[in-house]
Amino acid sequence: MSSSNIQDNTNNNIPVQETRRIDGEGDVNMEMDRLSIEEQSGDQEHQTSLKTYIHLKQQVKEADIKYQEALENKEIPEEQSKFLDLLMSAQANANKYRDICRQRFPSRQEFMTKQEIDNQSESHYVPKDLPVLQIVGSDKWHPSKIIHLSTEMFLRAFEKEIRAANLKVQDNWSHLLPKSFNDAQNIWLDGVLQEYPSCTWEE
Repeated sequence: MSSSNIQDNTNNNIPVQETRRIDGEGDVNMEMDRLSIEEQSGDQEHQTSLKTYIHLKQQVKEADIKYQEALENKEIPEEQSKFLDLLMSAQANANKYRDICRQRFPSRQEFMTKQEIDNQSESHYVPKDLPVLQIVGSDKWHPSKIIHLSTEMFLRAFEKEIRAANLKVQDNWSHLLPKSFNDAQNIWLDGVLQEYPSCTWEE
């Protein structure tokens, strides 16, 4: 989002339930079908799916232990390969099930990766000293904020505050910039982002 695009007048403790045993790719696919058609209350469905996911992750841990033991005991290559295949299959099943649960329960961190959780935390953080877009010669719509000499000066100040908060500009500008705009400027920004949905900060 370059200055040429911004004008001055311009968002474990889990109840005990039956654990569904998921052992193979076919079982994972059946469980995905269940998630898409089975009628349950939201909380019951989440708890059942979470227990299944925990079970799948436990299978990954067990398969990893067996593979590591095969390596430490210097099993023949065929045996090592067999345990590696089992580990990779268990991991694939867990990842596949996590992905469907992630779509089903998009706000639940239990089904998120660490990177997704970190990104979500960043996306909800707003630096307290964000500048606003008010330029010399235009209306001062936020009386407690400074007036910038140019759009370029505003952009530099905006980037500085984001970086000072240990956030990446490219990952956070699109949801923080509206907080630096007034209503008229946000109407303009919405139009730009709708026309160019993949717009980057540099552009």
